[in-house]
Amino acid sequence: MNDRAKIALFGFGLLGVGAVIYMTRRRQLSSTAQSAIDRADLFSLAIPSEAAPYAATILAVAEETGVDPFIIAAIGQRESRWGTALDASGRGDNGHGHGIMQIDDRTWGSWLASNDWADPYTNIRKGAEIMGQNLDYFAGKGLTGDELIAAAAAGYNHGPGAVWGNIREGGMGAVDLGTAHGNYGGSVLASSSAYAGSFESLA
Repeated sequence: MNDRAKIALFGFGLLGVGAVIYMTRRRQLSSTAQSAIDRADLFSLAIPSEAAPYAATILAVAEETGVDPFIIAAIGQRESRWGTALDASGRGDNGHGHGIMQIDDRTWGSWLASNDWADPYTNIRKGAEIMGQNLDYFAGKGLTGDELIAAAAAGYNHGPGAVWGNIREGGMGAVDLGTAHGNYGGSVLASSSAYAGSFESLA
C-alpha cells in the first residue's frame, strides 16, 4: 500500500470516529436527566430498588451516550429486573438474552463474542448505545417527544425497522405491535416518566 492510500484510509477512519462522536454528542439530555447526573443520591432513590446498586453506572453511561438515565433504568427493569430475573449464567429469553440489558445473540452475536457482556458497565453501555441508535433512527423519521421514546423502546425489543413498518401501516397506535406482551414501548415510556417524576419530587 502506498503512502497516499494509507493517508486516505486514515482519513476515512477519522471520519468514522467523528461520525460516532457526533451521533453521541448531538443527543441532548433533559434538564431533569442532567440534574439526576448531578444528584446521584436522589436518582438512586427514584429508580427501582433492583436498579439502585447500578445507579452510578447508569448515570455514567447516560452522560457518555446522551441517553436519558431514566430510560436506561426503565429498560433494565423491563428486560431483567436489573439482573434479578436472570438464570445463574446471566441469561434470559431462552438463553438468547445476555446480561442486565438482555443483549440478544440473534442480533448482536458478534459483539457478544468479542466483549465481556457479563460486566455490568459493558452491558449497560451496549444497551444504551442500542437505544441511542434507535432514538436517532426514529428522530430521522420525524418522531419527537413521547412518541420518539416509545418507538425507540419498542425497537429495542422488536427491531426499529419492524416498528417503523408498523407505524407506517397503523400509526402510533401500532407502535407496540409484535413487542413483548404488546406493550414494551409504552411500558418503558411510562416507567421512565414515573422515575423522572419521583426524582423531581425528591429534588
